[in-house]
Amino acid sequence: MALCSVIAVVAVLVTQTLSPRGATGSGWPPQSDGTATAATADPGQTDDGTAPDESDDPSPTPSPSAAPAPAAPPADPGAPAAVSAAPAAPPARGAVPPSPAPPPPPPPPAPAPKPVSYEAESSANTMPGTRLFSCSGCSGGKKVGYVGKGMGSLQFNGITPATAGTVQLVIAYVNGDGSRTAQLSVNGGPPLTLTFPGTGGWSTVRTMTVNLALASGANRLLFTNPSGPGPDFDRLTVIS
Repeated sequence: MALCSVIAVVAVLVTQTLSPRGATGSGWPPQSDGTATAATADPGQTDDGTAPDESDDPSPTPSPSAAPAPAAPPADPGAPAAVSAAPAAPPARGAVPPSPAPPPPPPPPAPAPKPVSYEAESSANTMPGTRLFSCSGCSGGKKVGYVGKGMGSLQFNGITPATAGTVQLVIAYVNGDGSRTAQLSVNGGPPLTLTFPGTGGWSTVRTMTVNLALASGANRLLFTNPSGPGPDFDRLTVIS
């Protein structure tokens, strides 16, 4: 009984395999009725036997268009900006660049004032009661004597310093005797008594230096001796 059931099932399966549902006729493969369907019709020929017009194709193949030009690459943000101004021309080979002008030199210092000498025998002086004597050791070979009591006085005129103020006055004199004195007055002021040591002879000259305050312009220096004879005078030198 079971064997019969198995055989029946196998027979059904074989029958379905050889004749599936939906097939017409009894042969395999299925036969058509001679009418071509739209799916089996020859697309290359029309009903009247002519080839279809290509212009009637509803979906023509588009022609390929020209390829677009490639876009320019973006600028490099790290690249230096273009300089519009032309660079300065380099100096010529071998050319020496100009050096800066040196500063002007400082003005030279004012020259030191030179000593100015005044001769005792000058005609510019005032010398009443005195006498001129020859002197081998004196400047100009002469000197003025007889200055003192009962004799005369000697005034140097036009003594002009470089600047007003205290100056050094160098008195060149001759005294062949012992120590003698004389008084010196500046521009009529109070007299200053000076002592002149002996020089060792009446043609031997020595000097004495004193500090005096002189005014601007010409000054007058007067030598006198109211109590006795004074020395002989050779010249005066003013150092401002």
